[in-house]
Amino acid sequence: MIKKIKITLSILLLIACLASCNNKPKENEVWIEGEITGESFPWIIIEELTPNGVQKIDSVAVINQKFNAKIKVDEIGFYFLRRSANNFISIVLEPGTIFKIKAPADSLGYPTEIVGSSENNKMLELNHKLDDCYRVTDSLSKIFKEYQYSEKFDSVKITIDTAYYQMFNAHKIWLETFIQNNPTSITTIVAFYQTIGRRSFFNAKEDFSVMESIDKNLQLKMPNNKHVAKFHALFLEQKIFEDQRLKSEIALEKGKILPNIELPNSKDELIDVSKIKAPRKLILFWNIQSLVDHSDRGLIKSALQGYKVIAISFEQQYELWQNYAPKEYPNFVHLIDLKGLQGFTAQTFNITNTNIPFYVIVDGENRIIASGKSLKELLKTK
Repeated sequence: MIKKIKITLSILLLIACLASCNNKPKENEVWIEGEITGESFPWIIIEELTPNGVQKIDSVAVINQKFNAKIKVDEIGFYFLRRSANNFISIVLEPGTIFKIKAPADSLGYPTEIVGSSENNKMLELNHKLDDCYRVTDSLSKIFKEYQYSEKFDSVKITIDTAYYQMFNAHKIWLETFIQNNPTSITTIVAFYQTIGRRSFFNAKEDFSVMESIDKNLQLKMPNNKHVAKFHALFLEQKIFEDQRLKSEIALEKGKILPNIELPNSKDELIDVSKIKAPRKLILFWNIQSLVDHSDRGLIKSALQGYKVIAISFEQQYELWQNYAPKEYPNFVHLIDLKGLQGFTAQTFNITNTNIPFYVIVDGENRIIASGKSLKELLKTK
C-alpha cells in the first residue's frame, strides 16, 4: 500500500514538474490568451498576413467568453484575430511570447487590454489614426449625398474636396513622423503601405526617400525577416527606376547636349534628331493614349509657333500611329520607337506611364533649354 502511494506521489510530482517546466512558450511558439466582453461568439479565426497574402492559421473556440491557442511562429510577423470581415484586430506576434487580449465582442480592433510585443501598441496607433480618417470621409460622403442635387452643390463640393485633401495630407505627414520616430519597427512597413479606400498615402516613386529610409533601418535590424526581405526586394526594383531617373535628370540639365536619338519615320528612314536644323526644337515624347483628353492637346496645336516639333511616339501599334499621327499633327516630324516604354529611348529620357507626354526644348546647337511634363511652363522659358 505504502509502495503504491509512493508511486502515485512520484507520478504527481513528475506531472507537476512537467507542468512547471512548460509555463512558457517554446522559442518558435506563441501562446494567445483572449477574453471577449459583452455578447460573445462561438469561435475566432487566427490568420497570418504573409508577403503573398492572408493565410488562415487556426479556428479557436470561445468558451465562457475566453479562448486560448498555441501557434507556431518562427519570426516576428503580422496576424489577425478575426470574427468577421469587419470585426478583427491586426496584431504583431513575436516567437517565444504570450499574447494576451481583452476586447469587446463587437469591436475587436479596440481592445481594453493588450499584452505582448510592444509592436502591437504601434500597430493599434496606426489603425486607430486611420479610423479617424475614415470617420472624416464618411462625414464628407454624407454631406456630398445631401447636396448632390442641390443648387449649392458646386460650392459645397469645393469645400468637401478641400477638407478631404487637408485630411489626406495631414495623415501623410503624421505617417512620415511615425516612421521617423520608430525607425526599427516592423510596423513602418504597414505605415508605408497604408491606404484609404483605393488611394495610397505613399508612392514608391514619389516617396522613394521614405522607402529608402525604412529599408535601410530594417535591413540593419532584421534582414532575414520575410516581410523585411519582401520590402527590400520591392525597394531594389524601385531603386533601378530611381537611378535611371537621376541619370536622366543629369543628362537633361540645362546647357547639356541632347542625348542621341535616331529613330525611323513612317517611310522607315532612320532620322538623327540632332541633324534636324531649326533655331528651336521641341521634342514631344508621346503615344496616342497619353494625349487623349489631355490638357496639352489643344496647346500643342495652337502655341508652337517658332518651334520645330519632333514627335517621338512609343505607340506599339504601327499602323494606328501611321494613320493617326500625320493627320492629327501634320506639321510635325514624326518618329517612332516600336519598343515602346521599354525601349532605349524611353529609358534614356526616363519616359514612363506616369510622366508621358514629356517635352524637351533645345536650341539650334542641340543644347537643352528646358525639359519637363508641363508644356505651358516650358513655353515660358527664354
